[in-house]
Amino acid sequence: MRVLIATAGAMTLAAAAAAALALHKPPSAAPRIAQASEAPAPDDAVPGLVWRSGTATLRLTDKPCPIEDLARTLEVEGVTRPLAYEVTQASRRYVGCWSKDLGGDVVTMEPGRDIGSIPIAWFRKG
Repeated sequence: MRVLIATAGAMTLAAAAAAALALHKPPSAAPRIAQASEAPAPDDAVPGLVWRSGTATLRLTDKPCPIEDLARTLEVEGVTRPLAYEVTQASRRYVGCWSKDLGGDVVTMEPGRDIGSIPIAWFRKG
């Protein structure tokens, strides 16, 4: 089971609390072990995918990462070229950068925040 590294760079505290509650709900049935063939392909993380948590929406874009320091960090942590993402909550907007890790999950970073990871299965076509 992957563990979400929740950062304020990917969502607000309210959204983080909502995600934490969802993660800590007791399972309704015995946990199912995923087969290796079910793992998402790294190419699944593409611009246009959206992750919603509470009232926050994170959208992957195909724009270059606008923050040089984040781009350099993600070039080391991720396996794809760093691109920008946008988080919208009510009328507020945040910009950060994203890449993919070896498992195909989305690696995120925002100025002043630690690197986060969001499972690709949590994203939907937007």
